Amino acid sequence: MDGRPLQALELEHYPGLCERHIAAMASALQREHGAGPVLVLHRVGRLAPGETIVLVAVQADRRGAAQRCSADLLERLKHQAPFWKKEWCDGQGVWLEANTPL
Repeated sequence: MDGRPLQALELEHYPGLCERHIAAMASALQREHGAGPVLVLHRVGRLAPGETIVLVAVQADRRGAAQRCSADLLERLKHQAPFWKKEWCDGQGVWLEANTPL
């Protein structure tokens, strides 16, 4: 927010649409990097600082392909995933206007 400590981050999504969008991103990166199956678990709701938000797991026959696919997918999730985000400070929430810029 404005330099005050973050109390929580609240993530909202449109069920179904968000999951399809994430699956499409994962599938495109899976092909691009020559990886095997990809698993993405992304939490929604109110989360305290330090809580786990996302899990990305990529199967590949080479470590490099799995690492590159995972890193690229995490960046796309951060910048392009269709979540609404609210930051909570001092008991007040402020909706963010956009995803984190590239």
